[in-house]
Amino acid sequence: MTSNNLKNALIAFLAPLPSVLFYITFLHNHQTTTSPEALSPIWAWCYHHPLLLANALFFFNVNVLFWVISQVLSSHWMIDLYWTVIPVMLVHYYRTHPLAEFNWWRSTIGVLLTWVWSVRLTHNYFRRENWQWGAREDWRFTDMNSQYGKQWWWISFFAVYLSQQVFLIGICLPLYVIHSVNVPLNIWDFVAVIVCICGIVVAYFADTQLHEFVSRNNEFKEAGKPVVANLDEGWWRYSRHPNYFGEQLWWWGLVVFAWNLGQGWTFVGSFVNTLCLAYVTTLVEKRMLKQEFRVEAYRQYQKTTSQTFSFNIKSSTNASAAKGDVWSSCHNLERMPVTCEPVKETHEIMSHQTSSTGSLSPLWAWCYHHPLLLANALFFLNVNVLFWVISQVLSNHWMISLYWTVIPVMLVHYYKAHPLAEYNWLRSIIAILMTWLWSLRIVHNYFRRENWQWSAREDWRFTNMTSQYGKHWWWASFFAIYLSQQVFLIGLCLPMYVIHSVNVPLNIWDIVAIMVSVSGVAIAYFADTQLYKFTSKNNKLKELGEPVVLILDRGLWRYSRHPNYFGEQLWWWGLAIFAWNLGHGWTSVGAFLNTICLAYVTKLVEQRMLKQDYRAEAYRQYQKTTSVWIPWFKSSPIEGKDKKPYNALHPAVVVNCSLIEKRCGNSLTHDYQFSFAIFQMRMLNFSLPAICFSKQFRIFLFNLKNLTDGSNAKEIQSIIS
Repeated sequence: MTSNNLKNALIAFLAPLPSVLFYITFLHNHQTTTSPEALSPIWAWCYHHPLLLANALFFFNVNVLFWVISQVLSSHWMIDLYWTVIPVMLVHYYRTHPLAEFNWWRSTIGVLLTWVWSVRLTHNYFRRENWQWGAREDWRFTDMNSQYGKQWWWISFFAVYLSQQVFLIGICLPLYVIHSVNVPLNIWDFVAVIVCICGIVVAYFADTQLHEFVSRNNEFKEAGKPVVANLDEGWWRYSRHPNYFGEQLWWWGLVVFAWNLGQGWTFVGSFVNTLCLAYVTTLVEKRMLKQEFRVEAYRQYQKTTSQTFSFNIKSSTNASAAKGDVWSSCHNLERMPVTCEPVKETHEIMSHQTSSTGSLSPLWAWCYHHPLLLANALFFLNVNVLFWVISQVLSNHWMISLYWTVIPVMLVHYYKAHPLAEYNWLRSIIAILMTWLWSLRIVHNYFRRENWQWSAREDWRFTNMTSQYGKHWWWASFFAIYLSQQVFLIGLCLPMYVIHSVNVPLNIWDIVAIMVSVSGVAIAYFADTQLYKFTSKNNKLKELGEPVVLILDRGLWRYSRHPNYFGEQLWWWGLAIFAWNLGHGWTSVGAFLNTICLAYVTKLVEQRMLKQDYRAEAYRQYQKTTSVWIPWFKSSPIEGKDKKPYNALHPAVVVNCSLIEKRCGNSLTHDYQFSFAIFQMRMLNFSLPAICFSKQFRIFLFNLKNLTDGSNAKEIQSIIS
């Protein structure tokens, strides 16, 4: 490290210390003081005004001190570096301030995401600067220096530093909101996480592709060869500025967090940032058009490519030719390309160490040339036959339910490790990590549901089929449970096979596939967690002898009757997008069959719910107002002549109205039904107008107590009194 580089590094590390030390001193004074009222005036002000304190520290430490340092160094390089660091400092400041109030999970997610964003951007900064501290300042500052001349020394304070405060404090307002509101996580937090992560990923790959393009052109220049005029590959094939698009996605993702917490006004920071990037985009394109060697190529690029959004897809050579038509015939259906270089996993994986496939024994040669048939053979012998035999010994089919969660992980590693596998390394790693994530979620849910017991019980559907088939179940189970699982699991995992059969670079559809798959895992996790809490709560109520909650219609279950099934389908359709993108959309047949199967299972589940008398009426009401799978807003039930006057009320109200009618021999009048519904809503903590508790209503309740043979007498008496 040169002396100048070391000097700049030292300055960069020491520059933020004044504000850091001031804040630590404030925290120390607050912790050693018995109450905020006992603080000195300056510390009391810091305590009561966290947002103003952040602005004050930014103004004095960044605007003033950094500006002074820039005048001494005659370079404004440091503000570029700290653009990548200040959001991290702000999120930790908002989290540690004494007045902070937040959901721990949301806060931790916000902090981790900000660190990932910062590390990505810092890495890109130093990579671009050849790992030097303060190698050069931003070209826009250099242009403004030439434009303003001798006035630049004072104009730079406003144009470079004060403007940065407006932008950085503004776009980080959602981080302040996250640490000001403490409410549980919901689906919108995961939308925000997905948008933020997509922004980081898009920006990372776009910047990496730009860096490789610039580095390659520099090598051409040094070698005296013609340079490439324009970057139109990778992300840059679909957008002229995909790095800016990714950066905007990141900040708008943070806005979703704040909007979800009721502070949508904080979008102003991201909106101003978007306007700024639109202006910067104009400057960048003008600069490109001033370079004569690329002006024509860039004008053509402007005509065919979206400016910011990764949208339009250009015409290209035949995709199948580029990717390798590995399924052009039935003969090749179960064969990976034999023209590829085998990956580093050697043939030892297949239990042979020979130097050529020609010298393999017939068995191992068959295993080598037929990876998909081998997967089916192993599944049939190990799962279908062996697991079925074990189930007959144990008189229980619990194990197949557990291994449904494990077999896809085994398959994806098998496809990756097979000697004929050919794949894009990053796509393969992403697929493996996502499959592990899916598996861990569903394994966790399995054991949580079974109270962390192995073989606690078999699936209720298998139990029902046992009763249905009787003495024939021992052999029917082989086909109904095990052979059918092979069809589904091998079919669903075909996209994993395709991922490890085609080696092409990542593109935007891979990101779409990731978003769909991860969204599916997240939705299924939260839906299953909400269902588990609901079931656990009802079990406790049963133990206490109290009435159970009839219907789960909170959280994701408010918008869908089966959000866990919806999330599961999203996961498998996300994998199908991977395969479709690689030219093998036919593999979506697995996801399609799974959707049909889940439709049938949904019907069985709902029939089971309606057989439970105590919740049948409530569930029918739930069916009328709530979507089956796809989360959607509740609909109002359609009134009909045969409908009760209370048919649009809460399910618990409907059930209790029906019970009181039966008990009283349907002698209740319309007014009595309505009044009783009001009473039930009172029991459910609904807010009611004061008129409902008039003298006439109290008289009705008194009479109702007698009608119900004293049931609910305590609650009724409490209202009467």
